[in-house]
Amino acid sequence: MTPESLLKPGFHRSPRPPTRTDLAILLLILAAGLSITWHFWHGAVPGREIVVSVDNLERYRFSLEKDGEHTIRGRLGPMRIRIEGGRARVTASGCPLKICMKMGSISRSGQSIICLPNRVVIRVVGEEQNSNHIDLLTQ
Repeated sequence: MTPESLLKPGFHRSPRPPTRTDLAILLLILAAGLSITWHFWHGAVPGREIVVSVDNLERYRFSLEKDGEHTIRGRLGPMRIRIEGGRARVTASGCPLKICMKMGSISRSGQSIICLPNRVVIRVVGEEQNSNHIDLLTQ
């Protein structure tokens, strides 16, 4: 093929069929993705309570085992948090874009809802699975 023939309208090269190596790499990537997803969805410890910080100071702690609605005072006004069925979510906020309300429910340790304009951080805390477990060891 000459470079001029590549510039002709309507010319395209058909892609080569996938090889066994291509399929093996695709399966490896798919398995890694599924493994990571499984770890994040099922590896997290269920939370016991939520910790609410306002202006970087811990102000409230609410149990996830007791359903209810709580109103807290943020920098821009009140914020309502509803706890239902072991899950917490923001139902009302004084912030302009309401992103914290769109974040959904949280229930697992390490999950959080953050409202930057209101300076509020809501995070789920729970028991550690194994506090003696070593994640990383360096020499």
